Amino acid sequence: MTNKLQQAVAVTSLSEQRMREFLGDASHELRIPLTVVRGYVDILFSGRELSDEQRGRAIRRLISESTRMDVIINDLLLLAELGEVDQTLDGEVDLSQIVIDHFADLGMHQPDRKVNINVKPAIIANGNAEYLERLVANIKSNILRHTGSEVEVRVSLEQQGDEIVLEVDDAGPGLSPSMYQRSTTEFQRFDRSRSPDGGGFGLGLSIIASIVQRHSGRLEFSKSSLGGLLTRIVLPMRRSTSQS
Repeated sequence: MTNKLQQAVAVTSLSEQRMREFLGDASHELRIPLTVVRGYVDILFSGRELSDEQRGRAIRRLISESTRMDVIINDLLLLAELGEVDQTLDGEVDLSQIVIDHFADLGMHQPDRKVNINVKPAIIANGNAEYLERLVANIKSNILRHTGSEVEVRVSLEQQGDEIVLEVDDAGPGLSPSMYQRSTTEFQRFDRSRSPDGGGFGLGLSIIASIVQRHSGRLEFSKSSLGGLLTRIVLPMRRSTSQS
């Protein structure tokens, strides 16, 4: 009984800590677009005489920043959802098809980029199809955001024993040395030292890390043989029923 009470207290304390971190992350992510929106609203209603060009720019910025806030809010809601314990993660997901679809799109939309796809067919993962789709989409988005349109990308997916291994190499700038040393858990919070305006990952990497953890997997970063970043994700063929 004492042990159970201690475990319950520990779980409650951890949940409260995560909630405080989550609220801090939300505040940080939303502060920049909110500041921009407030600034342009003030300009539009200040009574100043504006040219058509200035007014048009203000309206475009209001639209773009409100869209950005919508994306951030959806990301935050997804992170909150990933923190819930009562999720069904035992569906059969064709991970091969998801990876092929996303990286074939990458090559199609950026014809100057060499995309080498080496995906074994019919690699079936146990998990949530929507989350695994988002996982691959975020990896692709990071490549689009942080590498040039001509930078080479190699993606592979295969089964190794009782594990599924997804590797994505790129020839971009890679990460700082300290980032390679981080664990999956450390990536589950927004890294304030790498804000979106500074070329960082925003909440995208937090989402990747959270999805991998929820599927009992491992997330690793290392220097790519192409000179950029190697993202390696290892998932079990079947998720352990002992983990919530």
